[in-house]
Amino acid sequence: MSYKGQWTLGWTVGKTFSKDELETLAKEKLNEDPNRREADIRSIKDWMSKQPHLKDHGRKDDNFILMYLRGCKYSLEKTKQKIDMWHTVRTHCPDMFDNWSFKDPKLKEMISAGSSIPLQGFDKHGRRVLILRGAKVDPDKFTMIDQFRANLMVNELLMKECDDEQGHINGVVIIQDIADVTIRHMKTFSPTTGKKAMTIFQEAYPANPKAMYFLGMPSFMTSIFNVMMSFSKEKFKQRIQLVAKDDFAKLHEELGIEILPKEYGGTNGSVQDHLDVLIAKMEKDNSWLTKQYKHKSNEKKRPGAEKLYSDIFGMEGSFRQLSVD
Repeated sequence: MSYKGQWTLGWTVGKTFSKDELETLAKEKLNEDPNRREADIRSIKDWMSKQPHLKDHGRKDDNFILMYLRGCKYSLEKTKQKIDMWHTVRTHCPDMFDNWSFKDPKLKEMISAGSSIPLQGFDKHGRRVLILRGAKVDPDKFTMIDQFRANLMVNELLMKECDDEQGHINGVVIIQDIADVTIRHMKTFSPTTGKKAMTIFQEAYPANPKAMYFLGMPSFMTSIFNVMMSFSKEKFKQRIQLVAKDDFAKLHEELGIEILPKEYGGTNGSVQDHLDVLIAKMEKDNSWLTKQYKHKSNEKKRPGAEKLYSDIFGMEGSFRQLSVD
């Protein structure tokens, strides 16, 4: 199956909704009022322009703000908190957010290995599906932070798509395929790293996954999984399901075979087909990616006290290294 390097294909795979249907879903699920949408976007822009720590390098494009409004169900205060946090974690975590480029050999190798793959189309409920495969990354060359960095880069590229109205409204489902993960892959994991990642994904991004499937979890990962769950919000925990290795029946039942690649018992091409689309998109939008480092908070200008790394993530070294032996 050839996707010719395109990102948007008309979405003939899976359940799609008309413009009117999407507008109704946005009203029912997200409290969106089409008559107030532009005013709410403008309100957030005006707020950002008045924040000394955000006004110079804050990201203010309409699509970005709209995603946060929808993710926060149009609570203006919650939207402000999350947008503020998005800029703040970028300031304090250069190891995850700086020097994004698909020309960087490390990032290109990780992404080309298929560690994070957005699937073309929608599932049976009209949601996006993302497959994460950490086992595809060489554990002797890349750390857990490297993996999180690559995943964030892919995530930001997905958020950029202003024409993906359905994906933004209906959300995403994540399949964490960890069946082939080894102890060597987890050697750089620590509770500190886990807390850092979970804080960023939960506090700085507009919405949590609608469902998350952990596929084929090895027994040695139970303690790591429990640590990650200890940093998770209750809503996030309730959306997690553990699925046995190669037991795709649950995925077929809840997502549909039309969205899944043949490696997962589906009919939607191969994993490589979807990876080829991502790689083409990375190459096309590399210039945009390289500029994203500039969107940060200037903590020296924050009204009142600046927000420190320890305010967000706690003190480094406060957790013991987790043993996975």
